[in-house]
Amino acid sequence: MLSVASLTGPRSYLPLPRSPLPYRRVRFLFLPSRPMGIQLRVLLSPSLSFGSMQLSVASLKPICTKLPPLDIQKVAQKLCLQAIGSPQTVNYHIFKNPDVLFANKSGRNQTLITVSKNVNNKCSDLTKFSKLWKGHVLLQDSVAKHLYYLGEYEGGNSCKLTSTEYELLPKKTKTYLFGCAKGFLPREIQTNAQLLSSMSKDAGIYIAETELRFTGYSSTIESSLRQEAQKRGFV
Repeated sequence: MLSVASLTGPRSYLPLPRSPLPYRRVRFLFLPSRPMGIQLRVLLSPSLSFGSMQLSVASLKPICTKLPPLDIQKVAQKLCLQAIGSPQTVNYHIFKNPDVLFANKSGRNQTLITVSKNVNNKCSDLTKFSKLWKGHVLLQDSVAKHLYYLGEYEGGNSCKLTSTEYELLPKKTKTYLFGCAKGFLPREIQTNAQLLSSMSKDAGIYIAETELRFTGYSSTIESSLRQEAQKRGFV
């Protein structure tokens, strides 16, 4: 018969083998509870640079390669209006800066980086895509005068970037975000240190990342865009 001492006394254990896989820290964010329970989101550690995931327009085939330099935004909007239709009929969005989109290596999802005056005054892109927006996404590169069709996406989860994560962003992205932040608070933000200080405050600059989930690709819309671009001499 087993004695109580044999059940409760000290025990020895064999050491667990070390995993051959490299250790990777993750940060867990608990989102508001839903009827089915609490949703858990896992973000990559800040040790992984956003620079390695930046969307490369070099790997994409542009719809337009010769957008006129003047009023390029209006030209792109008119092109989409003719090729896709009214935004009220077919939902779509044209991003105007390729430096704020980051590609997911494991798929076609994107991460959007936005800057807002503060958490209570969010920019239009953050407000739009954090409300489960769904539609077609295009990317306008004003420098190269190119227009790209990325596919159909829907908005996902969103969270604030820490100052450490911000510092890991590519230089071109930080330059763009700094310019936006300075536009919101021209007196308070003149240096990078002042931007980081503002980000740490509850009512300060709010830089966020938002998931854009790839849901499909419309060859019909791509074909229509290319035909319209050829008619207008933008290819």
